Amino acid sequence: MSIPESLLKAMHAKRVVPFIGAGFSYFFGNPSWDTLLLSITRHSKINLSLSESDLKGKDPLQVAEALWQFYKKKHFADKVEKFKEQPSFKNIDDDVKLQGFLGSRVNQELLKEFNEIVVECVHENSKETHRKQPEIEKLKLLGDQSFQSIVTTNYDENLEREIFVGTEITFPGVGKELSLNEKGKVIYKIHGHISEPASIVLTHSQYYNFMHNFGYYKSKLYTIFATNVILMLGYGFRDINIHEIYFHFRKDYDGIINEVEKDQPKAFLVLTEHDKNSLGQYYELHKDFLHGCGITVLDEGFSDLPEFVEKLTSELSTYKERLDFDNILSKENYPQIKDAIKRALNREITVVTEHLVADYLKAISKIFTDPTSLMILAPDTEFDFTGQLPDRAGLRLLDSVEAIIREYSDTDYIEEYNEIIYYSMEFANDARYMINDFYYFPDRFKRFLNLCKLSTNLTLPNKLRSKFTEMFGDVLSYSSKEYGKCHGGAILLEEEGKNIPESVVKIYVEGRKKAVTNAVASGDRYGVSMRRKEIDWIEYFLRFDVYSSDFKKQLEGFVTDIKGYIDEGKLIISW
Repeated sequence: MSIPESLLKAMHAKRVVPFIGAGFSYFFGNPSWDTLLLSITRHSKINLSLSESDLKGKDPLQVAEALWQFYKKKHFADKVEKFKEQPSFKNIDDDVKLQGFLGSRVNQELLKEFNEIVVECVHENSKETHRKQPEIEKLKLLGDQSFQSIVTTNYDENLEREIFVGTEITFPGVGKELSLNEKGKVIYKIHGHISEPASIVLTHSQYYNFMHNFGYYKSKLYTIFATNVILMLGYGFRDINIHEIYFHFRKDYDGIINEVEKDQPKAFLVLTEHDKNSLGQYYELHKDFLHGCGITVLDEGFSDLPEFVEKLTSELSTYKERLDFDNILSKENYPQIKDAIKRALNREITVVTEHLVADYLKAISKIFTDPTSLMILAPDTEFDFTGQLPDRAGLRLLDSVEAIIREYSDTDYIEEYNEIIYYSMEFANDARYMINDFYYFPDRFKRFLNLCKLSTNLTLPNKLRSKFTEMFGDVLSYSSKEYGKCHGGAILLEEEGKNIPESVVKIYVEGRKKAVTNAVASGDRYGVSMRRKEIDWIEYFLRFDVYSSDFKKQLEGFVTDIKGYIDEGKLIISW
């Protein structure tokens, strides 16, 4: 199963926010919920005789809350007696007020200590030997994506140190949001940071406090959820974070979100083989539950979270590449066009099926206008790529076009084909500076002539006509035997000139005539970049019987006008 295109589209538009849970940190050697809670039970200040099986399957929030309540109950009385010895409490005569003040201060102090135990247990159970480096390298691919916001319930520093290096972070309880630059990329560590025990959110009551007493973060989260697509990574069936935060948001904005989701799902949750195995037959029911809550489950085509990240980045790369072709190629034809181009480059001149012809010709035009497209359509090509279209690649692609047009000569691909004739002329014109290619072995020029012979009526848009005229004139100018007895370009033109369709020569002549007329009218004697050899070739074309009498008269008139302008000193051309 591929990544949904709606998610790829949102990623490309920079509208995705990762919502990252404990399953992500597991690969960095950090403890799971169960491991952390079990470690807390065994801490010297708690010291409960619970086993892993005692905690298995329990609600982590409730377990954490129970541990907090147990810790508070165990140490409350001793802490009260210590506070009573402080001068600030000895001066309070009202016993009710005293108990109120003491209760509040003791709760604060005990919660601070409990959070310090949590942090201590996180550190103790975070082991370098447990790091899974190959998987981490895959997770690091997320750092290459353009996320403006990242939300996490993890306390550790993996995201800012190894994935989104240098990204600003903020978390509740220490006032960091007051100096936050929200225009840059930000990691919102909504359940606190390991460097600040007071910020830690672990228990049920701490979750409640976060959702109701930290207005900035609740408001910020709601804004992020409302304006972006949420990608949940590292959350499983038992992670109450989603229930407490995202589900609460869904409830508050249910009507608006349902309307928006007609076009774009607002949330995706990645579930892995581990989740499937843990839930057994209940798994499909759980997916139905999530779907009913507006969360699309992604669970096919990968086994774990790192494989998903690798798959996501790979398909996003392909999607971005395809966007360059979306305006010219249909999505359905894209894979087949890539395959056809690959075969053409391998000299497998296999003619594509007729429904692909138009898209194939458009793709070839794209390659000739933007040679980097070749690396997208044929990334495994054998050719060395330096930014210019490799000679052999261009020749093979033009050969494939010729084979296709011969096969479908009675079909209407005039516009697409005419553009390729233009680009083949440009390809040949560039070869004038490649001595071996043009002067001795004019392979590029030969492809241009071959394609011209199959053209029934060359028409070009105005933006290409003047450039085509200049290039055609350049090729005529440089196709001269005077430059060498074995001049390949000149010999080829002598042999094949009679096969160049009238419509091709006509575009050239009309363009030259317009340029000459404008130069003479403006008094610019050097206004036309033209050589004497062009006139020689035009006179040579007059010998061919393939042209209409009307066109021959046009050629004769053009030659006469040019010679007259030269004799009168109104036009100076190169010899």
